[in-house]
Amino acid sequence: MGKVLVTGANGYIAKHMVLALLDAGQDVIGVDNLSNSRAPEDFFDSLHVSFIRADIGDMAAMKDLFSLYQDIDAIIHFAGLIYVGESIEQPDLYYQANTLSAFNFFNLAFRQGIKNIVFSSSAGIYGEALSLPISEDHPHNPINPYGRSKLAMEWMLEDLARLYPDVNITMLRYFNVAGADIQQRTGQNSLKARHLIEVACEAALGIRSGMSIFGTDYDTIDGTCVRDYIHVNDLVNAHLAALKYNITRDVNGALALNCGYGQGYSNRQIIEAVKNVSGHHFSVTQAPRREGDPAALIAANDKILKTLDWTPEYNSIETIITSALNWKKKIMGL
Repeated sequence: MGKVLVTGANGYIAKHMVLALLDAGQDVIGVDNLSNSRAPEDFFDSLHVSFIRADIGDMAAMKDLFSLYQDIDAIIHFAGLIYVGESIEQPDLYYQANTLSAFNFFNLAFRQGIKNIVFSSSAGIYGEALSLPISEDHPHNPINPYGRSKLAMEWMLEDLARLYPDVNITMLRYFNVAGADIQQRTGQNSLKARHLIEVACEAALGIRSGMSIFGTDYDTIDGTCVRDYIHVNDLVNAHLAALKYNITRDVNGALALNCGYGQGYSNRQIIEAVKNVSGHHFSVTQAPRREGDPAALIAANDKILKTLDWTPEYNSIETIITSALNWKKKIMGL
């Protein structure tokens, strides 16, 4: 394989992807507009990875990129916006970034002859679960603009795959991604932490005074939302497996696969696990539900296990939390 282009390369998951590709001996190019992440500092320079600051929706910049790097064989797409609450407040931004810009970008990439795509989708496309665990053929009824923007892009990729029949696209529907690189080379360091495990780790370390649980009246084991957490290293390894599968599979087109462990934890259970792992108690208050949050999302993952050469290695909530906590300590100098 020639070079792999990673979009949104300066983001949380994408940085782990860059490291995994390099570990596999792959040449990498990164592109990111830096609108929703910290400055890359020396991360890419230290890895000798070419990094381009640009927006994938800027067609002139993307044409220049593909002209400069004509040996790109594959794209792993992470670029986009990810926060449910923000998508409700600013749906226009989400459709622009996650759907319109992405469509134009992929249409251009396919015209350049790039045939191997791994696309980051979301369990948010399912909406409220009618049954658990959720399989890939569960009805798609997203309840927020974030999920709708991802589903719209899935539809577009399916249609583009029919237009370009030699293209192979694997769409990975993430459940809740958490943790940090097992070797502690990178991890989650959000401009404003909003994901449960990162927020709880900050509370455990005294970086914030406490935290809130949003909604305690859901129809779940303890009234709080339930989510399926997957370690970020396992997730990026699924992307590597998807790249290989795209090259070797017999039937071209677009394929969707869930990325999760098939086990759910409630918000209360996660918070207690962070307290136990960290050895620190912290204040937790109850707050009203957030609009757009489904009660429970748990993956049926038999399809990905049967389809890809991929076996999860870090399926332990304690491992996920420990890696996240250690990374937060490292970057905060604690």
